[in-house]
Amino acid sequence: MALPSFEYEDTGPLKEVKCESVPDLMVLAGPNGVGKSTLLDNIAKESQDYFATSRLRQSGELEKVLAETEISEAEIKNIRESFEDESSLPDDTNVAFVGPHRGMSKDIPIRERDLIGMPTYSTKFLHSLSRLPRNATQYWLNKGQGNFRSNMFGTEKGMLDELPYYEVRRRLAQIHSNIEEHITEEFFEEGGEVEEPDILKWLSPLQEAIREVLPGIKLKEVEKTDEHEYVLKFENRDGSIVNFDDLSSGEKDAVALLFLLVEDGIEEQFRDTDIVDKSEDDLVVLYDSPEAYLHPQLQLNFLNYIKDYLNRKSDSNRKIQIVICTHSKMIVENTPDESLYFLFYPDQVEKNQLRPASEVPDELRKLISKEMGLTALSSGEDILLVEGRDDREVIQRIDDEIEKELSVIEMGGKDPIVNLEETFSKMIPKLDGVNLYAIVDRDRNLKLNENILDNIHVLPVTSVENLILKPDVIFETVEEILGRELENRGYKSPQDIEELLFSIVSDEDFIEKEAHTRWNEQFGELHISYRSYEKSSGFENIDSFAKNELENKLDKVTEFLQIRREVEQLAESGNIDQLQGKEILKGISNEFNIKTERLLRMCARRLDVEDLPDETRRFLQKSKS
Repeated sequence: MALPSFEYEDTGPLKEVKCESVPDLMVLAGPNGVGKSTLLDNIAKESQDYFATSRLRQSGELEKVLAETEISEAEIKNIRESFEDESSLPDDTNVAFVGPHRGMSKDIPIRERDLIGMPTYSTKFLHSLSRLPRNATQYWLNKGQGNFRSNMFGTEKGMLDELPYYEVRRRLAQIHSNIEEHITEEFFEEGGEVEEPDILKWLSPLQEAIREVLPGIKLKEVEKTDEHEYVLKFENRDGSIVNFDDLSSGEKDAVALLFLLVEDGIEEQFRDTDIVDKSEDDLVVLYDSPEAYLHPQLQLNFLNYIKDYLNRKSDSNRKIQIVICTHSKMIVENTPDESLYFLFYPDQVEKNQLRPASEVPDELRKLISKEMGLTALSSGEDILLVEGRDDREVIQRIDDEIEKELSVIEMGGKDPIVNLEETFSKMIPKLDGVNLYAIVDRDRNLKLNENILDNIHVLPVTSVENLILKPDVIFETVEEILGRELENRGYKSPQDIEELLFSIVSDEDFIEKEAHTRWNEQFGELHISYRSYEKSSGFENIDSFAKNELENKLDKVTEFLQIRREVEQLAESGNIDQLQGKEILKGISNEFNIKTERLLRMCARRLDVEDLPDETRRFLQKSKS
């Protein structure tokens, strides 16, 4: 069930806040003091109270803990009665809270002896106790010979903000220790012969997450020193080796934020063994201001990873939800409307203070968010306009440095950009120090004035989807998703994907649909403005001017059979760059039962700027310079 809904009234700044259907990704935006953190606190506390108590009951320790806890008889009675009616109990869901302002001391080592007797709780489990008071959680944290976590408490606040950093090191140290113990047992069972394991291979989900979000570093090893202390070592881009504690605050924060999600993948690596305890519970992660130590590009990388992660988990039996409250312009502007919610002050709206972005009037959204990059203009950033969300996602993943130089803003289609032609001509000279650029899909009839050609780039392929339609990229991506199942379906190499692409574009239904699209494009909207007439010459009135424009349009119409023959020739030659990439990608998605959006994002992640067409690469380089 995870977090199906919530409702709170008269709680601090929250007079009335409710959501009847919480999406898998919910991003909460709003000004300081409006109650975003209060909302997360309430969700966490409400869920964690039950979670911790039910775990004690399952372990048979509830009565013992109640006897040792300083709470009233009435409260103890309520707790006991709450478990009597099993039908009324919520399901067990890890609701993990991760707050801002983390900062762990370097002076706390993790020694081998510290792990003796310490249960191998998952990081998710401990974060799911993080908003509870000390007396409710110290039972779980006092175990283990050298466990210092029981000291990480205040009497009111619950677990301190430092927990995320420590938990990354603690969990990886435990995994390392458990593998060593397992290998030792195998050594004696196998008569002294056993293969040395590659621990980093077990941690490949963490490696992959770091590669996506923090391309400047990679996990080098989990080392046990001669002093029997566990140390996480990372390799910088320049080859230097640093410990986890010596990473930048942003890098440490990104690893800590990701680890709650990565841990699932690590546990999955051990699915056929008992080396690591695995969690089967639903998971809700509450991130309070994750941008605290992340610069804008890392914020974008983090958000993109979350979106891809939820796509990957969409077929899982476990319910996983992520709720983020943020002030980050980068996060807000890159969140799809179906996941974006605004929290208002009580005097700004009637009744419910929480509104989905789709229900917020444009006038109000302009004040909170952006409209054609006004936020970027105010900060002096150069602007790159693209047609839609897919264009933005693909460009950001292929060029993971682009947001350091430009604000990439989606405009919701080609027409808003092309109609900006006149705006470009007017605005470019007036934007003091701010450059305006745009990228649009290839359009056979698109004509642009010469004075703005340097600022608007028309892709040399039909659409942004065509950029990722490379057999090797598709094969590697689908293999990552399906694993051995891909080979079972008869796909053993990129050559098999190339044959699939040919079969898709050669299909009669595809050819007919492509021909229909091209026919329709000939009769797109025709804008005959009075201003165009005023700029023309040789016409007595606007009526004769309009008639001439229409006749010219009709003269250029190509017969349908000729269009169809052209499509067939493109399909036969395998020239997929000039065919509808969106439809081809849908065909691939249907073949492997993978969501089109997920496939597009994951394929784009495998490309670099150098893989783009030359003219597109040069345009991006010029835009960023």
